[in-house]
Amino acid sequence: MLGLALLTSGCDDAPAADRSDTSVTPMRVETAAAAHLPCPDKGPRLPLTGLCVSRAVKYLHEVDGGTPEKPDGCEWVVQETATPGGDVLLYRALQCAGRATKLAWSAIDTQSAQLKYESSALGHKAGDLAVTITGMEEGNPGAGALAFARAALGDPGKTVRCVARKSDVADWPADALVIDAWPGTPAGGACGPFGFQPGTPAYWREFQHQSWFFQLGPGRPEFDPGSFTLITWDGQASRWSRAQ
Repeated sequence: MLGLALLTSGCDDAPAADRSDTSVTPMRVETAAAAHLPCPDKGPRLPLTGLCVSRAVKYLHEVDGGTPEKPDGCEWVVQETATPGGDVLLYRALQCAGRATKLAWSAIDTQSAQLKYESSALGHKAGDLAVTITGMEEGNPGAGALAFARAALGDPGKTVRCVARKSDVADWPADALVIDAWPGTPAGGACGPFGFQPGTPAYWREFQHQSWFFQLGPGRPEFDPGSFTLITWDGQASRWSRAQ
């Protein structure tokens, strides 16, 4: 369940390079103090976690499929978004002409949430929907996404035909899933707003106990879905670590 997962997340080992960064301290309390300490490479720190940007990159998950191509004149930067449970979402986002894409967390209920554009490098409006998040079933790939998509469709006669399958779409993450009708029925458009739509860059990924539905929209993606990583503060080790 989403709320419980975010509130009770554990952690796995941080990148070795980050363990020596003893200036990284808990969010909300000591981040301000850490922000005054220089990073080893003299680069900036992220404002929420206090992580040096050069080191925050090492926390990001990298999945097969590669990083989306960036437009000319733009660059990928690391962004962070707070979640209600105290974890922080790190991800790679576009920055163009000094304006960076940033996402904000928006709860739907105790079982699901959304990420909406707070700012956009390429013209999305503030409040536009980017990602929908719900729980996943451990050991049953695609089941959480499928249940959510079926509930949104609402028609039992149609939902029974919908299944979760690998997308196998070039340039999408290798673990991308789509909700589509059984083979032998028209592909795409049959499983509602969270199902596969031909020609529309939208798909599910499941990681860190959550199912994530990425709605990239037309044109170039403004964030890299394969980089999304939840991190949590490990009080005993006094460092940030990837949430389990």
